[in-house]
Amino acid sequence: MPVYSMTGYGNASGSDPDAATAPVVNVEMRSVNGRFLDLSIKASDDTRGLEQALRELVASRVKRGKVEVRVSLARDASGGLPTVAPEQLMRLGQLEGTVQGYFPKAGAMSVHEVLQWCRQAEPPPRADETVIEVARQALDGLLAARQREGERLEQALRAQAARVRELAAQARPMIATVVQRQQQRF
Repeated sequence: MPVYSMTGYGNASGSDPDAATAPVVNVEMRSVNGRFLDLSIKASDDTRGLEQALRELVASRVKRGKVEVRVSLARDASGGLPTVAPEQLMRLGQLEGTVQGYFPKAGAMSVHEVLQWCRQAEPPPRADETVIEVARQALDGLLAARQREGERLEQALRAQAARVRELAAQARPMIATVVQRQQQRF
């Protein structure tokens, strides 16, 4: 029967290869000793809706231990320029005019500020399947780490048990003498 440790770490990263502006998904899982499964999920706002699916995924393969799951999305800051729609620019220009009407000393928006606004106006791409797949990979890594640690524990326990057997074999011839001395004291 294999021995598994409750202590381990696994992580994985990935993105949807079919989506040009897909974020990079990072999942980390850590576990320490615990009598029952105590699962804690720390997710970004974009992935909070997947918490139940992540709980079910981990609970299906981990029965004990305090497990912490961290999910984050890293958007590519250098890649994909934002999509700029003429309607967005017209609306932004109107808003800028309104603000400058109330605050004449307000400066004009820079191109960078306009692009940042357009980027924030875009709905973030959904990465649900990618998050679950990356979480599976991180869970595989966590379980492999727990198995490796368990194998080391098993080796240490077997070595200690062998040492106890050696000591017992050395003590066996002395048992009769020790029992005899004890009987003489009584």
